[in-house]
Amino acid sequence: MGPAPWPKGQPFGDSILMKKLRAVQYRRVSTEEQAEEGLSLESQDLRNRAFCQAQGWDLVSDYWDDSTGLDVRRIGYQTMIRDAEKYDVIVTIKRDRLHRSVDNARAFTKWAIQNQKQVWSIYDGRLDEKNGAAAWFAEHVRQGLPELESRQISERVLPSMDLAKTKGLHQGRPPVGFVWVKPLKTFQPTAWGIETARRCRAIGSNGGRATEPVSRRQTKRHSS
Repeated sequence: MGPAPWPKGQPFGDSILMKKLRAVQYRRVSTEEQAEEGLSLESQDLRNRAFCQAQGWDLVSDYWDDSTGLDVRRIGYQTMIRDAEKYDVIVTIKRDRLHRSVDNARAFTKWAIQNQKQVWSIYDGRLDEKNGAAAWFAEHVRQGLPELESRQISERVLPSMDLAKTKGLHQGRPPVGFVWVKPLKTFQPTAWGIETARRCRAIGSNGGRATEPVSRRQTKRHSS
């Protein structure tokens, strides 16, 4: 007869058996390449939701950012920290979605332990609990890997960015309402940009009075 299965909602036999845990997911994306690597916001959402369902957790909220992971000045991230009393578990697809700075990762781990929050990465396992000196040391090494990767990317990319500037190619984010079309080496308006321009013209012709609300998905609060 095989071993008894772990209780649902308590992966790997956590000691709290009766309480159904409230989980939140954190998603982050910063580059177009991540969509190709399976790290788009949509892909992260599907994986995180499936993980929570498999553990028997109630997914009660979703926090996300379109931003770098090198600092913590992110709307979704900070909202998640402020909402700490609303959940028991934080789920993310990879540890580097939360942080790409070793100092921030270690400060976050301390915060999670102090506030009795479980932190789970689908790829890396549980991030807030390491027993023994060897496990502690191994975790400190792993916490530094996202920052190492980020620094290596910068070393590769920065020389190319300088060369692109000399050729007059766009660097960084495009203006609001536009996308950079690399093959054409020019900006093209997005559907949202075209619609916003149309509404602005309508406001001008209406004596400055708005007839329709102008909204943009990116301006919504980064939690639900």
